[in-house]
Amino acid sequence: MAYTLITNDIKKLLRYNHKNTNFATESIGKEPVVVRFFNPKGAGEWWAYSMDEHGYMFGIADIFFPEYGDFHIDELKQNGIERDRYYTGPDTFEEVMIQQKGR
Repeated sequence: MAYTLITNDIKKLLRYNHKNTNFATESIGKEPVVVRFFNPKGAGEWWAYSMDEHGYMFGIADIFFPEYGDFHIDELKQNGIERDRYYTGPDTFEEVMIQQKGR
């Protein structure tokens, strides 16, 4: 099986979350992380919860400090970012923020 940055199953879940979450009223902090990406050559970790039809993902980007925001799948691809195929947690975005700020 060939490695892909984002599998069809992950893409379906990210798209489902995008369509079924009211980002204006729901707390993303309590939501589960769908996928984690990392820079194998240096700083940078990304945790994604949703992705729109244009490839923009919403989650946490942590290059030197973790923050919520949008990032594009093509930016990850162009910069050699990889998907963590063995990601096991933390489970929620709140837990990611606590862990990353405590490093």
